[in-house]
Amino acid sequence: MGSEVLSDPADVPLPAGRWRRCHGCMTSGGRVIAFDHAVRVATEWVDDIADAYRTDDLAFAYRLLRAWLHRLSERLSADATVHFAAQLPELLRGIHFEGWNPNRVPERYGVEEYIERFARDAGIAVRDVSTAAATVTAVAGRHLAPGQVDKALAQLPTDLRALLRARTPVEQHESE
Repeated sequence: MGSEVLSDPADVPLPAGRWRRCHGCMTSGGRVIAFDHAVRVATEWVDDIADAYRTDDLAFAYRLLRAWLHRLSERLSADATVHFAAQLPELLRGIHFEGWNPNRVPERYGVEEYIERFARDAGIAVRDVSTAAATVTAVAGRHLAPGQVDKALAQLPTDLRALLRARTPVEQHESE
């Protein structure tokens, strides 16, 4: 490719010297705009979770988001999971479906097992799950269309819904 000149900035080199047109998908730096957008949107969610949890640890915030998405996808029916995932940004949709098997949902287990699974996946103490899960629930509710999180959570048992709607660190601080 070294000395080749692209006839159009939308020409994208492929292996074996082939070229593919990518109308309107490239930035001036040769990056796919849709990928940049997906990363930016997912990063906004992680940043918002970190802010709501009052931490600068973005890896921690990501683990909370990932644990929340995975626990939700295994508790909802296949149809409900697909519907909820369709509302998520692209990159988060992929995380939501990572390891998901539609033939094995919904998984039936109680709130205690939910807490244990969330804690294990997020790498946090069991005592912190309520705050962590509620924080992600609140952030998801701010990012998604009104009612989308409520619609998904309505399909969960009452005690699990209560856990996911516990007070966030910001709400706890504001009430003190």
